[in-house]
Amino acid sequence: MAVDDAIDHEHPVVRRTVATLSADARDAYAYAEAAFTFVRYQKFEAVHGLIALKLPGRERWVWQDARGGEAGAGAQFRLDREQLAFAVRPEFNEVDHPVLFAEPHPAVLQCLRDAVDQRRLTQLLPTAL
Repeated sequence: MAVDDAIDHEHPVVRRTVATLSADARDAYAYAEAAFTFVRYQKFEAVHGLIALKLPGRERWVWQDARGGEAGAGAQFRLDREQLAFAVRPEFNEVDHPVLFAEPHPAVLQCLRDAVDQRRLTQLLPTAL
């Protein structure tokens, strides 16, 4: 992701986390899996989307779904195909958008800034980007 006012790659907590995760990683692939696992088992009270990786030696981006630290979630770190934590349910108007953003979408950032709690965040989130 690009560095901006929402993504601060130089923040001390981010730098310490990167150092910890990369210490035992033998290559970019092992580091990517360690980062995936780190994010997967955290409990977030905020929205997050899929991430995409383009690792050395690969010609295409690979989607990763870090949701999955809860029962019933099926996400796994995979480089051969996308494996979502939960199946997309078209009958509930759910859509898997194949769009990559280098930085968080402004509409999502505004919702995160304006929401006072998770309930309000759910009300504010856009239905399309």
